Amino acid sequence: MIRGLSKWTEESLLHALDEYCPPEVADTLLAVYRHAEGHPAFRGYYFGQGVHPSATAWFSTGQDEAAVWSIYTGVSKSVLSINFEWMRNRGVPMDRLERLARALSVLPGWADLPERLAAADYARRPSSITLALAKPDASHIILRAMDALLAGDKVA
Repeated sequence: MIRGLSKWTEESLLHALDEYCPPEVADTLLAVYRHAEGHPAFRGYYFGQGVHPSATAWFSTGQDEAAVWSIYTGVSKSVLSINFEWMRNRGVPMDRLERLARALSVLPGWADLPERLAAADYARRPSSITLALAKPDASHIILRAMDALLAGDKVA
């Protein structure tokens, strides 16, 4: 399902991932993107209005629906943004957000993520760096953390 009107489409997003990203980064972002479609809590994508293609995935979080993550593409870098602020504002329990932050903190450049988010009362939408997305098991780490968040479970 596509939410709202946009100037971008799935086709433009996939083309941008192929065009702008190193292969290992594109693979991670594509794995996150495709995972959403098969998840039972998935409610739809919103494709953005920016200069370059972007997509935000909406999921049922048990309390409400929230924009859980966004992929932003660009000529010099593409990122995965985890929308902690939006999830917090839609009633996702703090302990689930804390577990998600801890699970993602093993990615390069995100070691201090739990502390940064706690200090900001989870009112942030941190974006990954290329080094994190290029890590060989990055998609596994991210998807496992997302599955646990959406199921309300602890990350094993």
